[in-house]
Amino acid sequence: MTKEYVVNSKRSEFEKKALLKLSQAGKAGKDVFEYIVLNSVKIDFKWTLYAGAVWDDEENAVHLNMDPDKTDPESPWVLNLIAHEATHLQGAPPGH
Repeated sequence: MTKEYVVNSKRSEFEKKALLKLSQAGKAGKDVFEYIVLNSVKIDFKWTLYAGAVWDDEENAVHLNMDPDKTDPESPWVLNLIAHEATHLQGAPPGH
C-alpha cells in the first residue's frame, strides 16, 4: 500500500498524519502501517477508563483515550499506542 493511497483516502487528517509517520518509523512502523491500511483499521478517539488506548475487533478500530484537539498525530507516544493496539488486532481471533 502506498503513502499516496493514504493521502488521497477518506481517512481523517489525524489518521493520515499518524499513518505517514508510522510508515517512516523503520521496518516495525512500516509493517504496522501496512497492516492498518490493508485491513482498513480505523484510528479514532474514545474515552476509556484506565488505558491510553484500546483495540476493538468488532469495530476494527484503535481508540485513543485522548483529547483529539490536543493530540499530536506524530508524537512517538501516540504512534506507540497505535502500533501496540494494532498488534493486538492483528493477533485477535475473530469475534474476540
